[in-house]
Amino acid sequence: MRRIVVTGIGAVSPLGNSFHESWEAAKAGLSGIRLITRFDASMLQWKVAGELKGFDAGAYLSQKEINRLDPFVHYAVAAAMMAVEDAGLLQVQSSKFKVQSYNEKNSKLKTQNSKLLSSAGVIIGSSRGGITTIERELQKISSSLVTRHSSLISPYLMPATTISMASSYVA
Repeated sequence: MRRIVVTGIGAVSPLGNSFHESWEAAKAGLSGIRLITRFDASMLQWKVAGELKGFDAGAYLSQKEINRLDPFVHYAVAAAMMAVEDAGLLQVQSSKFKVQSYNEKNSKLKTQNSKLLSSAGVIIGSSRGGITTIERELQKISSSLVTRHSSLISPYLMPATTISMASSYVA
């Protein structure tokens, strides 16, 4: 059995859009549970949930990726990039899911980081995946427009809703 070491942590949660923000909010006893604002919850018995506030997927993904991937993958990519940066293996550029090694002038460091990343593993847990995509496509299916034009259903419906999509995309 081989030992593992957790070298970096990243988080996106209702308490904050980084591990530091989330940890500080948790230590302060704050709750991330609030009234639902993402959709009309008036027909629901419970009107509170843990929603993310102020999350910017554009800091980690291109617009094309944002449009194609379900939000649960956006969150996983952001947390993974934060963890890799926290570990000091890569430096995340400010946008568009581009990364560059720290101290690119030092090719030895770049090679070492590449070797470390090639032996890294990805484990992301989720009880559900792609709910936003499922809901959007079900609305299309139930509309009369789709019965005449079934090609309007996204070809990404099945892969986007696979629970393992987050870890697959991050890897």
